[in-house]
Parts: sequence; structure tokens; C-alpha cells
Amino acid sequence: MSAETPRYQRELDLRQPCSARITDAFLGGCHNFGAERGFVLRAERALPGITELFLQSRDFLRRAVDHALSCGIHQFLDLGSGLPTVGHIHEIAGRITPHHRVVYVDNEPLTAAHGARILGEEPRATVLHEDCRDPEAVLDAAERHGRIDWNLRVALVATGVLHFLPEEAEPFALLEEYRRGLPEGSHLVLGHVTGSVAPEAAETLRALYAETTDPLFPRDVERIDALFGDFERFPPGPGQLSSWRPDPHLRSRGTRYPLLHGGIARKPVRSTGFRAEVRSTAPGRPGPAPGEPQQDGGEHGHRGGGQPRLGEPRVGSQQAE
Repeated sequence: MSAETPRYQRELDLRQPCSARITDAFLGGCHNFGAERGFVLRAERALPGITELFLQSRDFLRRAVDHALSCGIHQFLDLGSGLPTVGHIHEIAGRITPHHRVVYVDNEPLTAAHGARILGEEPRATVLHEDCRDPEAVLDAAERHGRIDWNLRVALVATGVLHFLPEEAEPFALLEEYRRGLPEGSHLVLGHVTGSVAPEAAETLRALYAETTDPLFPRDVERIDALFGDFERFPPGPGQLSSWRPDPHLRSRGTRYPLLHGGIARKPVRSTGFRAEVRSTAPGRPGPAPGEPQQDGGEHGHRGGGQPRLGEPRVGSQQAE
């Protein structure tokens, strides 16, 4: 798959550990270097058992993908995705249905290039070499590559990127732009490192990442919750990722370090005159799970309130309700 060149140019640095390859190393992958494997060893010495944190994040991602598919959403846009390895979105979705599209976005040059090579001829997934700080470029590139149809609902995944953005990058305003650009009924899958529960462990992890190409910026849970904006939060609401609808059939991973906070929310459907979604009977196209909020008309999303997607002109008048 191809990799786009981003407006925000990031230098390739193989001397320091990179967050994408660090995650791959923690997950037991083979797409990393000695710098990342050394980081994992140092982190385990400083925070014994910290590997479980990365496994918890991947477990949450699996549940989030399952949830989106059960609600009839088959498109995924993953910001700061890292390498598409070790049970990433296209693998999770592919076990359930062939009717899915995944766009991975990363600004690290080697991650984007090697990620495209890993995917090879995978027809349902691609990697964009873009920077999430440029939402208009990301959304337009996703459309140009023919992967994301903005007439259909999307699951926007941001589980491994926002805690790498400093305050001067304005992560709250940035995510607001992405939320505004999503079709109604779309999902926001959010995960963020926090120091609210275990501040000492969070500070240790922050100090470790200060020695990498991707410094870490933990935030309080109240500020993380604010990232959802006016989106409707699915029960049980934001909290520790390991506690968001854990699979009762699988052994629960330990929570020695409660450092990951987030959840899943849905963009409100404000358009009138649309029928509620019914459960699909087509193979591989699951409808909403029992007890979930009813979605808009089928897989299609609707842009309410006259809001255009980023890059679209505003119309002079809005349709009357």
C-alpha cells in the first residue's frame, strides 16, 4: 500500500526509540530495533509488569472494533496507529467480516513505509504517511485513497496518539475538528495515558519516554473525558480501558498500573426523518448489539446541523428541520 508525504515533516531518527516500534516490542512483535527492545527492558526494570498496559490497550482495541462492527460500522480511521502488526484493526475486523476498510495514519517515516510493506496487497487496509495535527489533510487523503466513504459512518480510533501531543499542539481543538468532520452516528474510540490514579507510575513512564523520539504527556481524567465533547458515551462511560466491557470469557489482565483512561462514544444523530437502523441479516454485516443506542438509517451517516466535512464549503442556507 502507498504512503502519503505529510505537511508536517518528521525526521527519521533510528538512534532513539520510537513509540510505534516500542509498542510493537511490548506486544512481542518483530518489527523493532535494539533501541526499542532496550527501552522495554528499562521500562520493565522501572515498572515491573508494565507490558500488561500495552496488552490491555490492544484488548480494548479489539473490543472497540467488535463493538463498531456490531453497530454496523465497517470503516476505521486510526490516528497515530503505529505499525499494523500483532492483532491490529484489519486483523480483528477480518476475523468477523470481509466488509471493512481500515486507514492507518502515522507521521513517522519508517513506520509508514514499513507499515505499507507489512500490509502488502491487503485490499481493505492502507497506511497514510500523514500527521494527525493536519486533520484536513488526513481526511482528504483517506478519501483520495478510496478507503473511507464519508457518506458512511466511521470509527475514529485515537488510542495511542493524543498523549504524545503537547499542549501547544492543542489536542482538544484538534480532536474537535475531527469530531466535526465525522458523519453522524460515527464512533470515537479514545484512550489516553493519565496520572490521576497512579501519579508516581505515570511520572516514571513519562520520564522513560522523555528519552525517546515521542515524549509522553499524561493528562487528568477530567481533561481526557472532555475530549469526547458532546458525543454520546456508551455505557459504562469513560474509565480504565481494562474495565470497558471486559470479555467475560477471557482471563482479565492485571491492572497493576491503572494508567489508561478512555472509552467509546457516538456522534449524535440530529437529522430528522431517518428511520432507526434494524439488525442486518446480510452475512458479515452485523447490526446494532442488543441494548445499544439505535443508529441512523443503516450504515449511512448523516451530517446534521448543516456542518460540512473539513474541506467542504458551507452552504448559504440550512435545511429546515
